[in-house]
Amino acid sequence: MKTYKISNQFPGGLFQCVTILSLYDERPFEREFFTRISKSFPMIKELRIENNEPQQKKTYNDKDMTVINYPHLELLDLLDAHVDYLELFLLDTEICLSNNVDLLISFEPLKLATNNFQRDETRVNCGKLMCFIEKSVFEFPEHAKNYFAGIWWPREC
Repeated sequence: MKTYKISNQFPGGLFQCVTILSLYDERPFEREFFTRISKSFPMIKELRIENNEPQQKKTYNDKDMTVINYPHLELLDLLDAHVDYLELFLLDTEICLSNNVDLLISFEPLKLATNNFQRDETRVNCGKLMCFIEKSVFEFPEHAKNYFAGIWWPREC
């Protein structure tokens, strides 16, 4: 399968056959961009985000914003992404994920975005994740195991 690479310059359109997408840019991706991506690629199964720039316009929990829907997403790779993108995908008020999404992530950003696995706002989407922690040697906190429905283990990616 072919992977399509998209930047902030993506003009939009409808691409119903694209299932693997990689987002890369040196400028931050804002929430509006992820809305456009979900509408343009409704069948997306694998999404990789490569962007270490923090979002400039965090509009989390804005009552006028609709929830972004990724109903077919199976893999979300955030290994090379700023923690802001992880936070956006974990907040169920911002993004609706399907069940059993594989998340590729490092431990520290995950710990930060979930407030040490205590943040209620991220609990719903975390319950849909099957997580793979990249290149980490750590003892996973016992209290965090109930935070996620998925299976956890460190692995080399």
